[in-house]
Amino acid sequence: MARSPVAGGGMGIPMVLRKVPPARRHLAEHMTGYSAGTPTDTWWELVDTAAPDYDPPAAAAVSRSDTVGCTRIVAFKLGDSAGDHTVEDLLAALVAALRRTDATSVSVPAAGTIPPTALRSAGFRRYEKEEGSTAHYVVAL
Repeated sequence: MARSPVAGGGMGIPMVLRKVPPARRHLAEHMTGYSAGTPTDTWWELVDTAAPDYDPPAAAAVSRSDTVGCTRIVAFKLGDSAGDHTVEDLLAALVAALRRTDATSVSVPAAGTIPPTALRSAGFRRYEKEEGSTAHYVVAL
């Protein structure tokens, strides 16, 4: 469980990763700027579960599974309320949640918005199939 920051220090507000309920999907779409999708897309949000339903998530992501067991993170965005470690918290929670699926690995484009240091701290390693191809960060589940 992640914790969002609070003024003056302290432990913070407990944050949880969950699949986005249909009634909140518009909030995640607005935050990520991503609305196109496929039936294999899963929408995720990092939220304070005690917050009102209209509050936007601290972070949102979309994962897409393929037929060979690789899950790709196709959208990833932090909200205005995100704290210093929200990227790391969201990545760690996503990897943990995806371990409970049929996925065998998780992939993120290297040219994406997630800092490489955060990816490496979550266990991702840079992978380039061949020189000049699109690089990704991958973690085995």
